[in-house]
Amino acid sequence: MAGWKAEHGGRALRHRGIGEVDIRPIVTVPAASRRRVSFTARMIAGQVTLGFQAARSHRLVAVERCEILSADIAAALPGLRQLADLLLSEGGRKKKSDVRISVNDTDTGLDILLLADGIDEFAILPPLTERAAALPKLARLSLNDTLVMCPHPPVMRFGAVSVTPPPGAFLQASGAGETALRGLVLEALGSARRIADLFAGCGTFSFPAAAGAQLVAVEGDAAMVSALDHAARHARGIRKFKAVRRDLFRSPLSADELKPFEAVIFDPPRAGGVAQVSQIAASAVRRVAAVSCAPATFARDARILVDGGFRLNWVAPVDQFRWSSHIELAAEFTRPD
Repeated sequence: MAGWKAEHGGRALRHRGIGEVDIRPIVTVPAASRRRVSFTARMIAGQVTLGFQAARSHRLVAVERCEILSADIAAALPGLRQLADLLLSEGGRKKKSDVRISVNDTDTGLDILLLADGIDEFAILPPLTERAAALPKLARLSLNDTLVMCPHPPVMRFGAVSVTPPPGAFLQASGAGETALRGLVLEALGSARRIADLFAGCGTFSFPAAAGAQLVAVEGDAAMVSALDHAARHARGIRKFKAVRRDLFRSPLSADELKPFEAVIFDPPRAGGVAQVSQIAASAVRRVAAVSCAPATFARDARILVDGGFRLNWVAPVDQFRWSSHIELAAEFTRPD
């Protein structure tokens, strides 16, 4: 499958009329390294089933063990099932709605977010806290918008900066994948000293790039912008840094607003970012470090950049999604001198 995945980006680009691209050798992360996962818990025949929803289906596939999960998430599975059982049976009532459980394996422990409708949070907090205390390596537990307990604030270190992400925050799927992508992004940025990080998240690429440049991180999620801002205010070893909240789908940075920047980091969600990439193509930006988890939308956005005068120098596939068809891509675009 690795060979097929390595060529997936190339096929998507050729479909968009972009050929003769340097496709680098694929980087594959180790097994048992996934640090971000979302489970569904459901009461089936009087028993709690914890697992993943089948593709394009409401069917729930139970998970007793998983070869891709980090050791700490795997060790927490029985405890997560106990938390789900409490929420699904709360008050002696069998809940019809599922419970969603998001887990991030941070540098300081597990950050767990439980999402459950129709729960009397005041009544459920004491028994929930009691069960959660038995979870191994728990950093923080949240129920909907309520902080249940936080033995150790969850922290992620991006470059030289420590960030406490909000509950359920997006992280790169594995530490090894993040390391590979970070190196590729920094390579693609070259010697740029004024950078905009678009769809910045919690600063995965923002803070490493800010070590040698002035950087503006733009993100639509208010909680993640707050995490970026707080981390930057307490950081050492970065240059001028600013975090901005903006919905780049509805209100992309215009070509005029991009004038101060020599380079852009562009890491949109799976749907890509047509509105924003169109403004980049129309701007005077000289370099784009692109990251994507969807080859089809990457190729579509790449076509816009190429039509706008950029050259696609290389594409590097990073396989963070073992035993699946998904692949991550990093790429370097530059304007010819």
